[in-house]
Amino acid sequence: MQRGDRVLVVRAGALGDFILTLPLLCALRATARHLSLVTRGRYRPLLPVPVDSFTDIDGPGALWLFGGAAPPGPLPERAVVAVPGAGDALRARGVAVTELAPRPPPGVHAVDHLLSAVAGPPPGCRAPWLPPVPPAAAARGRVVLAPGAGAANKRWPGWADLAAHLHARGVDTLVVPGQDEAPPELPGPGVPAPSLEGLRALAAGCAAWVGNDTGTTHLAAAQGARVFAAFGPTAADNWAPRPGEVFPFAADPRAVADRICAAGLRTGS
Repeated sequence: MQRGDRVLVVRAGALGDFILTLPLLCALRATARHLSLVTRGRYRPLLPVPVDSFTDIDGPGALWLFGGAAPPGPLPERAVVAVPGAGDALRARGVAVTELAPRPPPGVHAVDHLLSAVAGPPPGCRAPWLPPVPPAAAARGRVVLAPGAGAANKRWPGWADLAAHLHARGVDTLVVPGQDEAPPELPGPGVPAPSLEGLRALAAGCAAWVGNDTGTTHLAAAQGARVFAAFGPTAADNWAPRPGEVFPFAADPRAVADRICAAGLRTGS
């Protein structure tokens, strides 16, 4: 994309999808004269760079992208669209559209798939993608265990054994549910379901974060936590948190505990 363009990004999906879009937004912000974003409204506080226009994709302001309404303001010169059907109205109005499938092709990570729309991230556009936040005192020096996931088949079955092995090694843990999830039944102290802001603070303060293939794991990685992620039915080469380490559902919980302890856990500050 040329420097100085008015650029629009259209991206829907769940929390993890949005987190993996942050490198693209950083890259575009470095070159775009005017950057507009259409995505889910609840993700606005997570933006790592300022945007000149923000529209909730679930609200009436985004209807024009799907036909039947006039654009709310000046059209962009270029658009990166990762929502099926959203590029048609833009093309009809003369906008140059780079359309990306919501899911990356086999063997290509989602971040690289999205960055294919640009020349690449500029210097300084590196993880962690989210700006610093004050760390939560409850997480300091502890390993966060986040065993929840929106889909039951993404929940690793080894959580209770992992918690037991970590406790046997003298590791302090903190059990954290995802948003809108019931507190998991694991030994050790826990916290109620936190907000996105609360999750960020826990990630900023923890010694390490262990989670499933779900949005909160991506959020923790983007906030700078040392992340270990359990992957079962989903291809890790497409969706692994960045930065982060993954282990398969078949992994022995004892071996996972060894791996976490050997990583040199940082202490929250």
